Amino acid sequence: MLNDRSKNIESDLTKNVLKNFITETRRNLCLSLNWTPLFKDPKFLSIYEFKPEELETLIDNDANFDVNKPLDEQGTCLIHIAVATRSTLCLAILLKRGADLQKTCTGGETALSIAIKHYYFEAILLILNQKEFKITHTELTLVSDYLKKKTIRLGQLKFHKK
Repeated sequence: MLNDRSKNIESDLTKNVLKNFITETRRNLCLSLNWTPLFKDPKFLSIYEFKPEELETLIDNDANFDVNKPLDEQGTCLIHIAVATRSTLCLAILLKRGADLQKTCTGGETALSIAIKHYYFEAILLILNQKEFKITHTELTLVSDYLKKKTIRLGQLKFHKK
């Protein structure tokens, strides 16, 4: 019984350390992208805090909601935030609501280029599976390079820096 209890404590500690690491990483990302003023937006917060049900409720209750409306002068839209914060369910909700995958934010980045930059495989697959999505040559090259980096040959591990 003591062994099971110590395993549970160890598991809880691991979960807390991982949760703190992810929270700190996302906070630093928001600071580096100058997203601090966006914390006043409830839709931004629901994505940032991984609350897809709350995001859906906020969207449903907003008669003037525009999924492609930039939240700041840099052109950041909710889809860019969902990808950058690795919020898969929120990304799926925004795609279902018609988010424009060609919209660019700071530095001309699209949702796909952000996903590639942050090694976010689930978002890459979600985006590439959209029927209306037209991939540019540059994005195709980025995806190709990303997939080559993800390939691990037997007996040889490769570590790639971001």
